[in-house]
Amino acid sequence: AAQATGDALFAALEANQPEERVSALSAATLEAQQAEVVRQLLLSAQQAEAGDAAAASQTLDSYLETSTDTDAVYRDVMALKSLMLAAQDTPADELRSNLEILARPGQPVSLLAAEQIALLDIREGQVEAAIDRLNSVVLDASASAGLRRRASQLIVALGGEPETLPTQNADQ
Repeated sequence: AAQATGDALFAALEANQPEERVSALSAATLEAQQAEVVRQLLLSAQQAEAGDAAAASQTLDSYLETSTDTDAVYRDVMALKSLMLAAQDTPADELRSNLEILARPGQPVSLLAAEQIALLDIREGQVEAAIDRLNSVVLDASASAGLRRRASQLIVALGGEPETLPTQNADQ
């Protein structure tokens, strides 16, 4: 079932145009039902590539509303992706409120959501708040090297000084 599902998804992605891939993904038969989350993420990505961010966001939101058995990590990834797709058409206070939920410590995408809140801070002219938030990302031990690098580069671009993680040999 997993192989047939993978084959169906790969076949759908072989279409030439994003619109064709959207149709093919929608029509694909998935024998492994746990792969539906993958289909919805792929479908949303193809809708966004086709230039329809609203449909891409709606695809994810609809799935989140109707699927209660999806792992929290996937749910949070989908929620963050949906927010980013709809960001231009969402009032800043609503976007911030939704991002803050995902940015709570312990949430699977907390650092990515914090990065997006910092970008929202910048958009609103709150440069110091953005630098502070980005420095908290830089100092978080669970931040990936790529995220830490992006946050540091943005801090420098904003005229700030990135903080550094203490080293083990700092006392020597």
